[in-house]
Amino acid sequence: MEWFLNADFSTSPTPLHLTALGLLLSFLCGHLVAWVYMMTHTGLSYSRTFVQSLMIMPVIVALVMMVLSNNIVYAFGLMAVFAIVRFRNILRDTLDTTYILGVIVVGMGCGTYKFLTATIGCLLICGISCLCLADRVR
Repeated sequence: MEWFLNADFSTSPTPLHLTALGLLLSFLCGHLVAWVYMMTHTGLSYSRTFVQSLMIMPVIVALVMMVLSNNIVYAFGLMAVFAIVRFRNILRDTLDTTYILGVIVVGMGCGTYKFLTATIGCLLICGISCLCLADRVR
């Protein structure tokens, strides 16, 4: 258990409680924004995948900031990988783009030795995605 609590081996490790707090707070804020969007949308209907992206994207962005940890080299690496994927594939759905960015960031977290951050972020992204899928099935 101690290995899991100290599983970030990067130059600037993120403590477990701050990682969990940051990711959960970003999810709650994204969820709030998604609800406000659904209530204030003026049209026949809104895109459900766009609303789901509004809930997942803040978690991914928080994870990006934790993985990058003020390192400009990591930031350029992230942009290069995302640009390669983006220009190689045309993604028409916002949720597809969200998933692509999510797996890139989790991969960067593992590649920069931020194992705990990547694991918690991956589990939270998958959990939110499963909640969105359960909502879609109803």
